[in-house]
Amino acid sequence: FKTMWDEMKKVTDRTPEKNGMLRKCQAHWQEDTKSVVAGVIHISSLLKDESRSKTHAKFTKKVLAKEFKHFNLVGVNNVCDGGVDLLNALRSVYVPQADYVSSGPVKIETRQAEL
Repeated sequence: FKTMWDEMKKVTDRTPEKNGMLRKCQAHWQEDTKSVVAGVIHISSLLKDESRSKTHAKFTKKVLAKEFKHFNLVGVNNVCDGGVDLLNALRSVYVPQADYVSSGPVKIETRQAEL
Protein backbone atom coordinates (compact mmCIF):
# COMPACT_ATOMS: atom_id res chain seq x y z
CA PHE A 1 0.00 0.00 0.00
CA LYS A 2 2.97 2.31 0.51
CA THR A 3 3.19 3.28 -3.18
CA MET A 4 -0.53 4.18 -3.29
CA TRP A 5 -0.43 6.19 -0.04
CA ASP A 6 2.73 8.04 -1.15
CA GLU A 7 1.15 8.97 -4.49
CA MET A 8 -2.09 10.08 -2.83
CA LYS A 9 -0.14 12.21 -0.36
CA LYS A 10 1.78 13.82 -3.22
CA VAL A 11 -1.45 14.67 -5.06
CA THR A 12 -3.37 15.89 -1.99
CA ASP A 13 -0.48 17.95 -0.59
CA ARG A 14 -0.65 20.27 -3.61
CA THR A 15 -2.56 23.52 -3.10
CA PRO A 16 -5.91 23.55 -4.96
CA GLU A 17 -5.91 25.33 -8.32
CA LYS A 18 -7.08 28.95 -8.15
CA ASN A 19 -8.91 28.55 -11.46
CA GLY A 20 -11.20 25.89 -9.94
CA MET A 21 -9.72 22.98 -11.88
CA LEU A 22 -10.29 19.72 -10.04
CA ARG A 23 -7.60 17.16 -9.28
CA LYS A 24 -8.47 13.45 -9.07
CA CYS A 25 -6.98 11.21 -6.41
CA GLN A 26 -7.21 7.48 -7.11
CA ALA A 27 -7.48 5.12 -4.14
CA HIS A 28 -7.75 1.89 -6.08
CA TRP A 29 -5.79 -0.88 -7.71
CA GLN A 30 -4.17 -0.01 -11.02
CA GLU A 31 -4.97 -2.81 -13.42
CA ASP A 32 -3.43 -3.86 -16.71
CA THR A 33 -3.86 -6.86 -19.00
CA LYS A 34 -1.38 -8.93 -17.01
CA SER A 35 -3.04 -8.29 -13.63
CA VAL A 36 -6.53 -8.96 -15.04
CA VAL A 37 -5.37 -12.29 -16.50
CA ALA A 38 -3.77 -13.20 -13.14
CA GLY A 39 -7.05 -12.37 -11.40
CA VAL A 40 -9.05 -14.56 -13.77
CA ILE A 41 -6.62 -17.46 -13.30
CA HIS A 42 -7.04 -17.16 -9.51
CA ILE A 43 -10.83 -16.83 -9.80
CA SER A 44 -10.71 -13.29 -8.44
CA SER A 45 -11.70 -9.81 -9.57
CA LEU A 46 -11.00 -6.17 -8.73
CA LEU A 47 -14.06 -6.15 -6.49
CA LYS A 48 -12.98 -9.25 -4.57
CA ASP A 49 -9.39 -7.99 -4.33
CA GLU A 50 -10.56 -4.65 -2.91
CA SER A 51 -12.77 -6.36 -0.34
CA ARG A 52 -10.05 -8.80 0.74
CA SER A 53 -7.41 -6.07 1.02
CA LYS A 54 -9.68 -3.72 3.02
CA THR A 55 -8.50 -0.79 0.87
CA HIS A 56 -11.53 1.37 1.71
CA ALA A 57 -11.32 0.70 5.44
CA LYS A 58 -7.61 1.62 5.43
CA PHE A 59 -8.29 4.73 3.34
CA THR A 60 -11.14 5.76 5.66
CA LYS A 61 -8.83 5.52 8.69
CA LYS A 62 -6.23 7.70 6.94
CA VAL A 63 -8.90 10.28 6.05
CA LEU A 64 -10.15 10.41 9.66
CA ALA A 65 -6.53 10.78 10.82
CA LYS A 66 -6.29 13.80 8.47
CA GLU A 67 -3.28 12.37 6.61
CA PHE A 68 -4.26 14.13 3.38
CA LYS A 69 -4.50 17.92 2.95
CA HIS A 70 -6.79 18.59 -0.04
CA PHE A 71 -9.34 16.53 -1.97
CA ASN A 72 -11.39 17.36 -5.06
CA LEU A 73 -12.33 14.06 -6.68
CA VAL A 74 -11.68 10.60 -5.26
CA GLY A 75 -11.76 7.45 -7.38
CA VAL A 76 -12.31 4.05 -5.74
CA ASN A 77 -13.21 0.53 -6.88
CA ASN A 78 -16.16 -1.34 -5.35
CA VAL A 79 -17.92 1.56 -3.67
CA CYS A 80 -20.39 -0.97 -2.22
CA ASP A 81 -17.69 -2.15 0.20
CA GLY A 82 -17.32 0.62 2.78
CA GLY A 83 -18.10 3.42 0.34
CA VAL A 84 -20.67 5.06 2.60
CA ASP A 85 -18.23 5.05 5.54
CA LEU A 86 -15.58 6.58 3.28
CA LEU A 87 -17.99 9.25 2.02
CA ASN A 88 -19.00 10.15 5.57
CA ALA A 89 -15.34 10.32 6.63
CA LEU A 90 -14.47 12.59 3.68
CA ARG A 91 -17.42 14.82 4.50
CA SER A 92 -16.64 15.01 8.20
CA VAL A 93 -13.03 16.04 7.58
CA TYR A 94 -13.16 18.09 4.37
CA VAL A 95 -16.67 19.55 4.11
CA PRO A 96 -17.97 22.01 6.72
CA GLN A 97 -21.23 20.82 8.29
CA ALA A 98 -23.18 23.73 6.75
CA ASP A 99 -22.17 22.66 3.24
CA TYR A 100 -23.68 19.16 3.39
CA VAL A 101 -26.02 18.51 0.50
CA SER A 102 -28.01 16.06 2.62
CA SER A 103 -29.15 16.58 6.18
CA GLY A 104 -26.28 14.52 7.57
CA PRO A 105 -24.38 11.31 7.08
CA VAL A 106 -25.56 9.11 4.22
CA LYS A 107 -27.46 5.97 5.15
CA ILE A 108 -28.17 3.31 2.57
CA GLU A 109 -30.75 0.60 3.00
CA THR A 110 -29.93 -2.61 1.20
CA ARG A 111 -32.28 -5.45 0.43
CA GLN A 112 -31.61 -8.98 -0.70
CA ALA A 113 -32.95 -9.50 -4.20
CA GLU A 114 -35.46 -12.30 -4.51
CA LEU A 115 -34.49 -14.89 -7.09
